[in-house]
Amino acid sequence: MFNPNDIIQRALAEPRALAEAISADNKLQGLLVERQFFTMLDGEFTNSNGYDGLINGKKYEVKYTNYRMSQGYLRIGSCNENKRGLFNYMAIIDGLNDMVFSIPHDEWYSRGHFVEKEFHWSSTYNKSDNQKRSNTRLLLDYQKYPKQAA
Repeated sequence: MFNPNDIIQRALAEPRALAEAISADNKLQGLLVERQFFTMLDGEFTNSNGYDGLINGKKYEVKYTNYRMSQGYLRIGSCNENKRGLFNYMAIIDGLNDMVFSIPHDEWYSRGHFVEKEFHWSSTYNKSDNQKRSNTRLLLDYQKYPKQAA
């Protein structure tokens, strides 16, 4: 009755309840976004140690957030020394502003400023604040979606 297969079958039969569950659970959204990222970019989701999948033979670690901290910044976790040397690109998906960034590994570690295992940046991309300027600049330098005007 409550084994994973039964739960999944009932959820698929109740799309409204499934949609409500997804919209209420940031972790579930992140897991779905990881898979969707690779599907949309013709990659392969592998959920490997240190990276989530492959696109054109390159390893991508995908991080998702859609929550603004009370201080006005966005953050992702588990993205510092525990990942060093394990991926080629850090893909960050900002679900709040619908933006995607893809930062090469060496740039991530040479330019990123971390608070323990977290990476923080301005939720307004410094349009109305001066928060986390260097991290915000790093993301904007590697923005993939939406494409910035030249």
